[in-house]
Amino acid sequence: MAFNRSLRHHTLRASAVLPLFDGIFAVALTLLAFDVPDMLAMGMGAHQLLVSLLAYGVSALVVVVYWFKLRRLLGLCRYLHVPQLVLLAQAMLTICLYPRLASLAVLYGQQPGTIFALTPGDLANTTLLLVLFLFDGLCLLFACSLSARHYARTADRLFISQGVWVQLLGLAVLAVMAFLELFEPWFNGQYVFLVPIVLLIEEFVLAFRLKLMRGA
Repeated sequence: MAFNRSLRHHTLRASAVLPLFDGIFAVALTLLAFDVPDMLAMGMGAHQLLVSLLAYGVSALVVVVYWFKLRRLLGLCRYLHVPQLVLLAQAMLTICLYPRLASLAVLYGQQPGTIFALTPGDLANTTLLLVLFLFDGLCLLFACSLSARHYARTADRLFISQGVWVQLLGLAVLAVMAFLELFEPWFNGQYVFLVPIVLLIEEFVLAFRLKLMRGA
């Protein structure tokens, strides 16, 4: 009991954390934009430059979707306890790595390779995918930590349970991509364009299941 009472001093209001959370994601988006002028000065061909710019736009979409996913979960909390604070801190540190890793993946990601013959491109791609996998896993763990708490509103309990289920599916798809990246030389930069599709499909599936269950 004394231990539980001591942990109360390490709780924070969710509203106090939101400005820091929003600011870090805003910085991540800004850093993605700052990499574009460097690419323009490298003398890329028109096709390569177009693909690279599209990849940066898609990477920005990934940051926005992850911000939305985690902020929506934060909106369910009045207070953040130690487990939620640890997961949130790790998520913010992880998203800070994303802009530089995305830049490396865009510049070198077309080099084929496997786990048995690592190239700089394969290493950049695999590291970025693992960071995305980690962030998705942190979102899942955050949702699971909320499921252990009591929510009076049925809508909140329904959203958390369905969110965990959908997040597990998305995590499985990212794991398949990571496997292909490590063991198949033909799968390199394709995941950059596939990840936001997976994230958006998660949101559509979640919305559809919630609508279906509320109408039942």
